[in-house]
Amino acid sequence: MDRAGSPHVDRPVAPRLRDLPARVPRMADPDDELVSLVGGAPHFLALLTPAGVVLEASEAGCREAGLRRDRLIRRPIWDGGPWAGNASLGAEMRARVRAAVAGHRSGTFPVEVPGPNGVRSLEVRLVPYRRGGGPVVHLVAEAWDVTDHLRAARR
Repeated sequence: MDRAGSPHVDRPVAPRLRDLPARVPRMADPDDELVSLVGGAPHFLALLTPAGVVLEASEAGCREAGLRRDRLIRRPIWDGGPWAGNASLGAEMRARVRAAVAGHRSGTFPVEVPGPNGVRSLEVRLVPYRRGGGPVVHLVAEAWDVTDHLRAARR
């Protein structure tokens, strides 16, 4: 256990880029600090290539969303995320990835996904990450479960 009480001190937060299979698009000069931040986030956070392939995802966020982290890593986010199996949500996610890489800020967008206790409402956002004003080198996907908030607001 580390000083903060995390039991995951012995496992690396993310695989090293050189350990990823050749079929995964490579990032230019990976930012290890960014990868560490994504892997340790308490809500759902994923680091993507500009093509939408998930390089890292937060373990705690995956658990909370009912996702298996190993089914997300090295796959396009629309194939392994909560929208997998839903053609219209998958198409929307692909379009939003393309738009984010092109520099368009989309804000958040709602997604409803099945959960263990019924349908869950998520707010999802894709944020482009650039180095020095250059092209997009990563996308950061964030999702928050807002189901309980929406239910409380309806009361």
